[in-house]
Amino acid sequence: MASARAGAWALALVAAVLPFFGPFASRAFAQRGGAYTLDGTPPTTPASGFPGMFDSNVADKGSFVLDIPTLSADYGLTENVTIGTNGLFLGLLVAGLPSVYLKTRYRFLTTESLASSFTVYGGYSTNRVGSAAGKTTFDGYLTGASNNTTYYFSERSYLNAFFYYLKLGLNARAEENLEYQNTSITTLLAGASYQYWVTKWFGPQALVALSAYNSIVLDSSTISASASLGRGVGVSGFAFIRVLGEFRLGRWLLSPGLISFLGMGGQSSSGEDGSDSEDGGSGSSLSPWMSATVKW
Repeated sequence: MASARAGAWALALVAAVLPFFGPFASRAFAQRGGAYTLDGTPPTTPASGFPGMFDSNVADKGSFVLDIPTLSADYGLTENVTIGTNGLFLGLLVAGLPSVYLKTRYRFLTTESLASSFTVYGGYSTNRVGSAAGKTTFDGYLTGASNNTTYYFSERSYLNAFFYYLKLGLNARAEENLEYQNTSITTLLAGASYQYWVTKWFGPQALVALSAYNSIVLDSSTISASASLGRGVGVSGFAFIRVLGEFRLGRWLLSPGLISFLGMGGQSSSGEDGSDSEDGGSGSSLSPWMSATVKW
């Protein structure tokens, strides 16, 4: 488990360093006779204009992009800025639950062989439920940030490194007796993917991601701050591997494939005496994957 976590941190470091290393690599390429411009345009690939979680793409200026089934919606505000939302939160809003979700992606670095994007996410939803015992308010939130850096060997072949910070939370509080329960999950995820387009309409992709850090924090009015659950529970880690065969068909990008989740170790918890314990065990699962993205 320690080696897997070290590998995840190494991937995160690669993703962080590539935007700074890339211009030097491009300049070295220029010294060997290639073209070099710091603000150049990366190669156009069949997946260009389709922003995803694990790439540095941005939506084309003035175009809308919708992903199914995640219902992620993006709009190209400028050549390097994409704004978006998610249809699930819009569905909650239509159902009468105050909800909002926004994301913004900024492609801050482009050369003829490198692109790097920074994305921030934020979502919030609330619901007030009444019963004979009184009224309880539930608040859910999501915050996150990510960096994707892509190195292009050519317009057909490229390597992407990424890291993610995600935090999910659910808070419940009773108005009558002021009891509460707060739960939060924090994950740091790092990984890399490689894609090669065999033709202009078909390209296989392989991706691996490892969790560098995970934690679950439980806080309740019925648990003292010194109790083990009050101080937090840390999940040892997980990984997933995804293999896709992507098809570019007109305005559509179809992505069928397989995804495997791997649980590495059990969970570790902090006791009242400050000691850490970890439960062993691991598991895996293999599932089909399918997404369809359209832009117009």
